Parts: sequence; C-alpha cells; structure tokens
Amino acid sequence: MIFLKAIEKKGRTAAAWAIGAAFPPRRATPEELRRGLEAGRIKKILLVRPYQGLGDLLCATPVIANLKAAFPSLSIHFLANTFNQAALQGNPGLDKIWAWDERQVRRPGAWRKMISQLRREGFDLALILSGNALSLTSMLLAKFSGARFVAGYDTAAYGRDWGRRLYS
Repeated sequence: MIFLKAIEKKGRTAAAWAIGAAFPPRRATPEELRRGLEAGRIKKILLVRPYQGLGDLLCATPVIANLKAAFPSLSIHFLANTFNQAALQGNPGLDKIWAWDERQVRRPGAWRKMISQLRREGFDLALILSGNALSLTSMLLAKFSGARFVAGYDTAAYGRDWGRRLYS
C-alpha cells in the first residue's frame, strides 16, 4: 500500500510538471492581481474548491463576502462538489455555483464537459481555496478553466511544487 501511495504521489508530481511545461502559466504577482481587481480589469472570478468538507466550505464564506464587499461589480462563481452545492445556494455574493461530481474524476468525458462549460464563461481569475488537503484536481480544473490567471495556496507546505508549475 505504501508503495502504491508513493507511485501515486510521483505520478501527480509528473502530471503537474508536464502540464506546467506544456501550458505555462501567465505570470502575475499578487500586487498585479490586486491592481487588476481595483482597476476593474479582473471582472469574473472562479473560486475553486470541489473537494471539501462542510467546515472548509463554510470557511470560504468570508472570502466570498469580502470579495463582493470590496468589488461589488465582480462576478463570482464557485466550483464545489455535488454534496456541498446546496450549502452555497442563496449566498448573495455568488453569481453562479458549479458542481463537480468527484465520482466522475476518472471519466475523461466528465472532465471535457466541465472544462468546456467553464471555458465558455471567460474567467479572468481562478482562485483555488485551501482546505486541509492538497488537491491536484482543483488545480487542474482551475488551470483548464480558461482563466487568464490562476492563483492559490502555497503547495510547498505540502512538500510539492505544483503551485509553482500551475499558478500565475
């Protein structure tokens, strides 16, 4: 079992490396992203956290509220898993809720459909919210959403360099 976990970790790291090399991120500093928000050049954000427990999801509520308070014209979409989608319903800061069925993660057709739908939205920024676990799936959904910029938490704290390879 330990051997299989080690192979899985190496495979995920190789995937992050290959995708980052094939599709290099458009680089931006946090300051540049902040200025883009303030100047209205970033108009549509996708918050990504499809794998979270209800507690992690509730911790995202202040992020939504603060973004909307600071930038009222900002369009905010949230990508959650199907189990937590209902907990986001009625959140006044969200313009749209996307549901990712984590049971479909191994189906290429499900990936194609979700990514195609996300790309049509024309996101300026995909922001990956942290939970208690590193999620390459979250990063890939954000990366392939078509957002001009992808930002997220420091993956080095998890012993991985995925963020450096996949984030703006």
